[in-house]
Order: sequence, then structure tokens, then C-alpha cells
Amino acid sequence: MSKMFIAVVGLMGVANIFVWGDVVCGGGLVNPNFYFLDVGQGDSEVIRVASNVTYMIDGGKNDLAGNVLSSILPFLRRRIDVLFVSHPQQDHLGGLFDVVRRYDVGVVVWNGEQNALWDSFARVLDDRHIPAIALAQGDQVQYGDVSMRVIWPVAGGMASDENERSLVMMFSDGGTSALYTADMTDRVERVLASMVTTTVDILKVAHHGSKYSSSAMFLDKVHPLVAVIEVGKNSYGHPTEEVLSRLADIGARIFRTDQSGTIRITKNGGDLRVWGTQ
Repeated sequence: MSKMFIAVVGLMGVANIFVWGDVVCGGGLVNPNFYFLDVGQGDSEVIRVASNVTYMIDGGKNDLAGNVLSSILPFLRRRIDVLFVSHPQQDHLGGLFDVVRRYDVGVVVWNGEQNALWDSFARVLDDRHIPAIALAQGDQVQYGDVSMRVIWPVAGGMASDENERSLVMMFSDGGTSALYTADMTDRVERVLASMVTTTVDILKVAHHGSKYSSSAMFLDKVHPLVAVIEVGKNSYGHPTEEVLSRLADIGARIFRTDQSGTIRITKNGGDLRVWGTQ
């Protein structure tokens, strides 16, 4: 047995948190596996960084995420090393109550926004002695050569729209990049367009394909090879034809959880491979 080491690094005056867990050496994953969970009209993603290191982002609005996790994680590896909450809305945070009760969670990272839903979740975290740390632009979670960098929001920002305060994060391991956009709006995209300096392999399409996100300007800048829309039955018209058209215009391969079920993506050489459960 050896130990893994994950540093949650807060550059904005937040103390470092180090998460230790047992790791069995040898075998397992060579490249990250990216999962986009079919949780209906909500967001939930998992990244298996290595055979024994798991990140999770959001959990949808019900208990579906915990059930899907059981088909992703090895039977004896019921641990989530870092659990990210993009923002405390029901369709992102609601399903995580069940997850933290059923799985061993190392640390929770969130955008620092407190509301009644977050306060309820925080009480569950306290009961289970799970630390929570608020991160903002410039902070990152680092595991070896793997980084999850927060590019939005700015610390102390006062955006009136709670979607505009969502954590937006860039994953990179030096070979594969993935951009997790939560529910960010086109107003945030205009700011980030000047900060994003490279294209990405995988884009988690913002806000379930809402027409108020995924602007042509932003998509042209990040120019993903694969775009994943997490969406279920809804009355909002998600994903909108405008977004689908803009993604098609840049040549992105589009996958949807309402059509493909839970989606898994890996990279083999220069090629992305995509699987669905439907």
C-alpha cells in the first residue's frame, strides 16, 4: 500500500487542505475517464483521474447520481476524493445529499455561496466530518500532473444571477483538457473569452444547452472536439436549437445524456473515444 496526495490549493487566502487516502499500487487506468451522468434535467460529472483517485462535480436533483456511481466505481472503492459543488441549486446539489451518505468523501469544494439548500447540505457534511473549502478564480486542485483550475468566479464577486456565480473549472493532465461550465451565462463567457488561451478536448455545455449560454464567440474560442449536454425532460426547451446549431457550426461532436444515457469519454493517443449506456 502507498499513499496518494491531493492538494486543494487556495491562492485567495484560503488554507491548503491535504487529502490522504490509501492507494493500491499497480495496474488500472492509464488515462483519465470522464463520465457525464444521466440524472435527468441536472448536472453530474465524474472524473476517474487514476485507478484510485476520483473527482465528482455536482449530483443532479435527486438520488440518481448515487445509483449511477455504483456502476462506475469499483465495488471496493466507494470513495470520492474531491467533490465539487458548482453552485447550490437543486439540480446540481440536490442529489449530493445521498452521495455523501453512501460514499466516503475526502473534501467538498464549492463556490462559497450560502443559501438554505447549502446550509442543509453543510449540516450533513458536519455530521460526517467532511471538510468544505470555498475556491475562486486562481485556485486549483492538484494531483501529480493533474490539475483542476478554477477560472470563475472572481473572489468576492457580486453577480446578481446565481448562475453567473457558478464554479467554472478547467481540467488538464497535460494530454487531455475538459472545461466544466456549470450554468454560466454568456455574460461570463464574454469575460472568460479573453482568459482562455487554448482550445479544449471536452466541453460540458453550460446550463443544459440554454440559449443564454454557449455563445458563438465563446465556442469559437474554446473549440471543443466533443460537447456534452446534460439534459432531461424539461419545459425550458433545452437544449435549444440555437446552441445545437452553434456547436455544429464549429464541428463539435455533440452527445446528450437524454439520448445516450450516461456518457464515458477517454483519450487514446490523439483520439477521443465516447461510449453511452443507451
